[in-house]
Amino acid sequence: MDTRLNQLKPWPIEISTALSGLSVDELTQRKDVLDSKGMVRLGQPGFGWPVIAHRVVSLKKVEIEPNESETFHFDFIIDRRWEVVLVYSHIANVRKRWKRIGWTLTSTLELTTGEVINGQTK
Repeated sequence: MDTRLNQLKPWPIEISTALSGLSVDELTQRKDVLDSKGMVRLGQPGFGWPVIAHRVVSLKKVEIEPNESETFHFDFIIDRRWEVVLVYSHIANVRKRWKRIGWTLTSTLELTTGEVINGQTK
């Protein structure tokens, strides 16, 4: 299992510098920031949010059947300056390793309140 935390707020300096002072209309005209499809051009299909914590754990003895769920708990010690983080977890399907598929959960967490802003499972 691969779990990482990405910094969303405060914005990383390279992202805030690239976008500072731009209106939405101006932003859409900036070809150095957005590509022709309107996707952000900072290295990935979205912003290249910095990884502030990362953990890889072996789950050799865990088997999750269809229509079942499982909860995994992790503790991360991070700097208090982070206000909002993206929590990304991926479990590879070891039975279909050649297909490079698995299960992913992405959540956005407001650290000052403990509120989960959104969560997506794939």
